[in-house]
Amino acid sequence: MAQFFGIGKGTELKAIEAGYHLNTLGDLQSPLTDVYGEATRFIAKCYGVNIEDTCTQMSDIRVNVWFKKMSRKQVTKAPDLKTLPPTTQAFKENVNRAHKGYNLEIGLISQSSIC
Repeated sequence: MAQFFGIGKGTELKAIEAGYHLNTLGDLQSPLTDVYGEATRFIAKCYGVNIEDTCTQMSDIRVNVWFKKMSRKQVTKAPDLKTLPPTTQAFKENVNRAHKGYNLEIGLISQSSIC
């Protein structure tokens, strides 16, 4: 996955420990909608957003994070865009790249173990 500003390995490990996994990532038999959904839930958890039925797209999560940052007391300016999750379209492009790249790596590893 792409690097997300302020989201490190510790945050990702906490999401995994909380039961959020990326099991469909790299599985070309899984429909892309399932891959997007699983990745969206995982990244939402990393940003501290609990997904509800009305918040299923990354852009919705982006708005949710922006709203949380703006609702803090003593806000003097809008948050930097780099601190927000990506838009839905940018997120899907990153998921596609990671999905295909992971599958490619697994294929190369399995071929090298055969030789």
